[in-house]
Amino acid sequence: MTLNYDFVDMKLFSAVADERNVTRGAMRVFLSPPAASIRLRNLENSLGVKLFERKPNGVELTQAGQSFLRYASEILHQSESLSANMREYASGNKGIFRVLLNTSAITDLPPDLITCFLLDHPNVNIQLREELSVQIIQQLSEGLADIGIVADNVHVESLETIPYQTQRLVLLASPSHPLARAQGIRLTSLSNVDMVSLGPSSAMTAFLKDVARHHGMRLTTRVEVNSFDTIAKLVSHNVGVAIIPQALAENYQRQLGLQTLPLEEPWAERKLVICAHRFDNLPGYARRFIELLLNQHTATGEIIV
Repeated sequence: MTLNYDFVDMKLFSAVADERNVTRGAMRVFLSPPAASIRLRNLENSLGVKLFERKPNGVELTQAGQSFLRYASEILHQSESLSANMREYASGNKGIFRVLLNTSAITDLPPDLITCFLLDHPNVNIQLREELSVQIIQQLSEGLADIGIVADNVHVESLETIPYQTQRLVLLASPSHPLARAQGIRLTSLSNVDMVSLGPSSAMTAFLKDVARHHGMRLTTRVEVNSFDTIAKLVSHNVGVAIIPQALAENYQRQLGLQTLPLEEPWAERKLVICAHRFDNLPGYARRFIELLLNQHTATGEIIV
């Protein structure tokens, strides 16, 4: 059986059933009574059943009509819910927000910023993932993420960027470590020094290995762990030294009495940028997240194409 009816038929049927009158029901859905009568007759012919009993003073639902009304009401309700749901996506109030960050950016992302964003957007879920800057660019280019935060020394292809912040990498050491009194620390100063670092899946670790390889050397990783807090505790027990973002190092300096030593290397200063395909095309919640990021740090906020 081929059923030939649409949402207009179901809305008309529901209005007539509610009014118990074809003329009044037709007026509610902005149809003329003759057009409404034709639509109802075609609907019954399509279903092969009578939906109404015509009475002198109006109409009454048959058992088949009562059953059809229940289904029609459910379908119309779901249709309205679907439309409202899609409007929320279209207006940027609902969705899944995918953000890719390199290690420097993800470690400096304050939890209260995420909390503030989620409270303002209860229907938006965030996927935060750490990646290498080059991998972030690739995934953005392939449409696998909404925004990314990367070091500005990578080629961003055709993506748009906004300056975000400048971070420095420093050496973290125990006060009793020989390097704690050193001056002018360069990468070569670490050629035979035990290091504590994040695991091989960390973007920071991959970056430092690439830097060392570029200088024709290899860093000696004594211990690999999964958090900067654990790194700091091991450094405090003189297991080794570590290269970490300055903001984190200064916290551990206050908390654990560790030494923070500048690295006299150009790669130790990293400028970070926020990037996306087109900022104007991002949903409202994504632009709000970027605003929160830029308010967290001093930035020009000017888009560079």
